[in-house]
Amino acid sequence: MGGWQALYRALWKGSTFSDADEAVGNELLDKLNHPRLRKTPETKFFEAVRRVNDSSLSDSEKMTLIHAYIQGLEKVKQKTDFITCAYKIKALKLRGEYEMTGFIITAAVLTAALLIGYKRYWPVNVKRILPDEVAGHPVIDVRDWQEANRLPLAGAEHIPCGYIPRNADKFGGQEVYIAAASAVERNFSVRLLKKYNIHVKGFICMNESV
Repeated sequence: MGGWQALYRALWKGSTFSDADEAVGNELLDKLNHPRLRKTPETKFFEAVRRVNDSSLSDSEKMTLIHAYIQGLEKVKQKTDFITCAYKIKALKLRGEYEMTGFIITAAVLTAALLIGYKRYWPVNVKRILPDEVAGHPVIDVRDWQEANRLPLAGAEHIPCGYIPRNADKFGGQEVYIAAASAVERNFSVRLLKKYNIHVKGFICMNESV
C-alpha cells in the first residue's frame, strides 16, 4: 500500500497516533523549518500537507509528519472533516502531477521550436560567390525541383534539401559550394551538410532575396 493510500485509510478510520509518532513528526517538521500555521485546523492541515508533499522527504517521512499534524488537530474530530482533508490532498497531488506534465510538454515544444528556428533562420557564416568562382569544386543545388528546372545551374548536382541525407555519401569529406534560392534553404542545407562532414565553402545566390 502506497503512502497516500495509507493516509486515506488512516483519515477514514479517524486513527490516532502515538506520542512517538508525534515526536518524530515534530522532528521532521524542524528539518523542514516550517512554522506551525496559526489558522483554522482544516486550513492549517491543508497547507501543511501541501508543503510536506512538495518537500524532498521520503514517503515514510511524509506519512509520519502528516500523522503528527493530524494528532495536533484537536478541533477536527469528525470523520467527515478528515475525509474532506483527504480529498483536498488527493486534488493537490493530482494537480501537481498535471502541472509537472504540462511543464515538461511545454518545455519540449519550446525546445523543438527553438531548434527548428535555429536550423532554418539563424544565419550561417558562408561566403557568397558568383558561379564562375567555384574553381573546380562540386556544386550542390539545394533548390526544389520546380525552381531548379525553371532556372537551371549548369554543372551543379541537384539535391534538394530533403534528399541530402540519402545522397550525402557522394560528397563525404569534400569541400563544396551550394546554390540556394532562399536564406532558409542556405541555412538549413549548410548545417545539414556539415552534419555529414561536408564543408560548404560558399553559396551561389539564385535569388536576390538571399
